Amino acid sequence: LDENGAFVQTPQRKVSDLTEFPEMDWSFIEPQRYFSSFFHCTKMLYLHASKGCPGSCTFCSNRQFHQGCNRCRDPKHVMHDLEYLVGKCGANGIYFSDEQFVPNRRIRNELLGMIIESGLDFVWGCQMRLGVLNEEDIAYMYKAGCRWILFGIESGSQEMIRIIKKGTDLRLAKPTIEWCEKAGITVQAPFIIGYPDETPAQMTETIVATMEQW
Repeated sequence: LDENGAFVQTPQRKVSDLTEFPEMDWSFIEPQRYFSSFFHCTKMLYLHASKGCPGSCTFCSNRQFHQGCNRCRDPKHVMHDLEYLVGKCGANGIYFSDEQFVPNRRIRNELLGMIIESGLDFVWGCQMRLGVLNEEDIAYMYKAGCRWILFGIESGSQEMIRIIKKGTDLRLAKPTIEWCEKAGITVQAPFIIGYPDETPAQMTETIVATMEQW
């Protein structure tokens, strides 16, 4: 409020460039205290390689909080974290908590190549959108240690996908899941039932798709 009691809203600022951030100093905490078990690992920690997602899903805060854009960290900084958490702290699993794991293919492959070259012994997983990865990408991610991917499919109804502005093609779900299974990567997929104005028929499409198609 200003001096007259009127509500004042500051203008929206541009989101920060993560490449300008310094390397994280992990000495302020004890990462081992936060180990948990997950797919293929017993000492898993969360880490981010990027922030934000270019999607516009109506149920997600990303569009407002991250202004609908993805920003990648410097792969060298991510490797600094991995070398400390895996090499010094004994983590054997990393969950990249990015809203969408490094959608920029060039930067993602640069990071994956560095992980492979490092020889660090750990597995990892991430979250992705349908349509970002092809079969070659998935195979390369497995080579770099990826063992699980969560794809936010959300609905088995293409009409509901349009309404919630998901921007994905459900025809890509089956081949993407098959590519992951072929590579040896576990797939997770969240679904939402009961969107505003969703019909019983559209809900049934989701149920049938998850049980019979995917």
